Amino acid sequence: MHRFKVGDLLCNRKTKENGRVIELRDNGFYAVTILQNPMSWTLGAVEAHWADHAVEVSTR
Repeated sequence: MHRFKVGDLLCNRKTKENGRVIELRDNGFYAVTILQNPMSWTLGAVEAHWADHAVEVSTR
């Protein structure tokens, strides 16, 4: 069971990165999009997989 849904903005407590949930994985992970430059989407984004226990709602 996931605590968050697609579209939620999360913060990874370990890496101090913010990402938007793009997919819920069966193994308790979230597929998230992380901006390469936190100030702009123009430089693109990368996909990461974060474990449920390492994330919280982003305050940014």
